[in-house]
Amino acid sequence: MQINFSAACYGTTYSSIFRLTTTGSGGQMSAFDGTNGNDLVAGLTLASDGNFYGTATFGGTLGKGTFFRVTPSGNITVLHEFSGDADGAFPEAAPIEASDGNLYGTTRGASEPSTIYQYARSGKFSTIYKFDDAHGIAAFVPLVQASDGNLYGTAQAGGALIAGPSSRSLDPEHLFSSTASSAVPAARSPQRRS
Repeated sequence: MQINFSAACYGTTYSSIFRLTTTGSGGQMSAFDGTNGNDLVAGLTLASDGNFYGTATFGGTLGKGTFFRVTPSGNITVLHEFSGDADGAFPEAAPIEASDGNLYGTTRGASEPSTIYQYARSGKFSTIYKFDDAHGIAAFVPLVQASDGNLYGTAQAGGALIAGPSSRSLDPEHLFSSTASSAVPAARSPQRRS
């Protein structure tokens, strides 16, 4: 649940978004019907543009989940439908807004690999990292940005022994490293970070 600057709380249920004011009024403001997503397990992220961003684990055209924006008045816009290809599938974590103003999130995958994606305010959706068994599988928790500017997250399994958990970091240039057991290949160039 997120508290908006207008003294209201916003949250999700399995297939809807609700709004409650501090006086207790409100209720469902948006509904998901499957075509725009369903299974909203992650909650919402209030971004600096005043809109909320979130993911639906299932639904969309291919049934592999959606990334969406919802205005404080309840208007839903699907920004990306996951295909299960390079973009991953089945996002279970809310995106975060990093200090660069972009939104970042993860997909857990299933038969597809887990991914880390970026949504730029220009509207461009990009997969910036695709996991493999050696570097993590089932990344379904939100990323966090630390005071060093890097983004950190965990994968439920995988890593050097294919047994998890495995942690990764992402700097502003999309270079990955392990904070656990082994170096992870960088998205742009190899580098080991300490």
